[in-house]
Amino acid sequence: MRGGVHGAGIDLAGGSGTIYDIDVIGNVVWGSPRGLEDAYYDGTKQIHHVSVVGNTFKDNDIKTIGGAVDFERPVTYVTMTDNVACNSGGYRLPIGTGNVNLRNTQTSVC
Repeated sequence: MRGGVHGAGIDLAGGSGTIYDIDVIGNVVWGSPRGLEDAYYDGTKQIHHVSVVGNTFKDNDIKTIGGAVDFERPVTYVTMTDNVACNSGGYRLPIGTGNVNLRNTQTSVC
């Protein structure tokens, strides 16, 4: 998956509705500003019960925390495990009820 120069490869965009029961498993996300991000357009609804497992985030533009996966806002019951960030910055998952952040790796060489 590629989001292009202006968008994330995967964007969980919440507005007036809740985002939940999403599985992002086994993807390659490349060449975007961020690999996966949350976004709230005009709303405050919660993102919860999301699994981000076994993905590769490669050559995304932002090389800082959140370049691979960026949950910037409060989320709950997000499982982020066994992902690889290759030349894509790191991972951001805020502390929240039920959140799991394990075995995610980061390397500068793909």
